[in-house]
Amino acid sequence: SDIVYACVEAATVKVNSVETNNVFVSQNYPNPSHGSTFINVILKKSSDVNITVIDMLGKNVYSDVKSGLQAGTHTIGLNTSGWNTGIYMYTVFAGGQKTTHQMIVR
Repeated sequence: SDIVYACVEAATVKVNSVETNNVFVSQNYPNPSHGSTFINVILKKSSDVNITVIDMLGKNVYSDVKSGLQAGTHTIGLNTSGWNTGIYMYTVFAGGQKTTHQMIVR
């Protein structure tokens, strides 16, 4: 069996933001990211916010908990400058809900 390798240029991926009963999580911006990116989380009531980012191999590259955030809009910044170029998945747990989006790092 032959093994074929291909180099594929990553494309910008747009995923619509998701709003649920208690939490709104935006797509990160800019996407693709180069150095830093931001995620808006809007809480309808106070909550802890847990963010995890994994690479395509399932390796956890970032994890943080923002404890006791008040209701309102919170912008969470991620420093991606040390991350490898590629596609990542970030998951936000807040208000008893989970939202996952895809981000690209260049």
